Amino acid sequence: MTRVGLDAHHLARPEGNRTYALNLLEGLRRTGALADGPRLVAYAPQGAWPVGAGVEVRAPGDALLARAWTRLPLATWLQARDRLDVWHAAWFAPPGPARLVLTIHDVLFATRPDLFDRARGALLRALVPRALARAARVIASSATTRQALLATYGLDPARVRLVRFGIDLARYHPDATPDDPALRRAAGVPAARPYVLAVGRPDRRKDLPGLMLALARARPGAGDPLLVLAGPLRAAAADLAGHAEVAGLPPGRLVVVSDPDEATLAALYRGCAAFAFPSLAEGVGAPVLEALACGAPVVCSRDPALVEVADGAAVHVAPGDRAALADALDVVLDGRERPPVAGPEVARGWSLEAMARGTAAVYREALTG
Repeated sequence: MTRVGLDAHHLARPEGNRTYALNLLEGLRRTGALADGPRLVAYAPQGAWPVGAGVEVRAPGDALLARAWTRLPLATWLQARDRLDVWHAAWFAPPGPARLVLTIHDVLFATRPDLFDRARGALLRALVPRALARAARVIASSATTRQALLATYGLDPARVRLVRFGIDLARYHPDATPDDPALRRAAGVPAARPYVLAVGRPDRRKDLPGLMLALARARPGAGDPLLVLAGPLRAAAADLAGHAEVAGLPPGRLVVVSDPDEATLAALYRGCAAFAFPSLAEGVGAPVLEALACGAPVVCSRDPALVEVADGAAVHVAPGDRAALADALDVVLDGRERPPVAGPEVARGWSLEAMARGTAAVYREALTG
């Protein structure tokens, strides 16, 4: 049987790439999309990861997977040792004997280098084009990203497949669970206060300082809602408190929830008065999808990817326009505006099951053409 190797090192990191790898494995488990082949071998850090028909997980060593300078030669060696027919990676991969399937979530490192750390941006600009040139198939996680790939790198459209990023609709849904109140309390969110939720990493692209300024300026009729920030924020907690002070947001109005599990995150989405995602640029915007799936009122940037993802189910503001963000939060928190399209209905088009089936189809294409 033909074999596909998946670079799943992202499972060790609390980021969007981790969600992608985890949801892909879970989608393959639920659907059995690879039950009849090809067989998938996921090379991942130690942990309990989803395994289903046609899927196995191997842990070649967390230390080797952690850094590009050891992971990349390891990937080439694994392709040869395990006689892999296809190697599936996100962003970039080393040369090797297997055909390459490459997933790209955005090309902002090329189109918006100002939003990236200099070293990280330089690495992506150097390695991604080389991997794209070698790839038998490229998976774009959104139509916006596919268009950007074609425009930026002049790829053959026949090699670039749209397979939408998939979220777990069994976890992220609008129906409150009996555990939700306790999960929110355990996260430090009091039951009696309305709150605005934001989810993501604390990098410059997410514009969390801008959100703080906007919420400090907003004057919703519901009073002074809390701002709840959730994500991989443990190391950034002190900086976030400093930004809140500069923005004029009192310390009692900021709650930082570091590294929440999926059950806690879903409870936070379901309980929020509004979900805010003022990102300056995105390729997909998975937190917006999760919030929509949970029925949260969403205010996000009028970025092309977020307009695509929300599909009429969010209130949009211009990226970086903090005054407009404050006004939009006022309107949504007061209940004066609701999008005409229901969030859960939109989110159903971005399921992890559909992502798994689409990815399995791309593997078969890469093997035959």
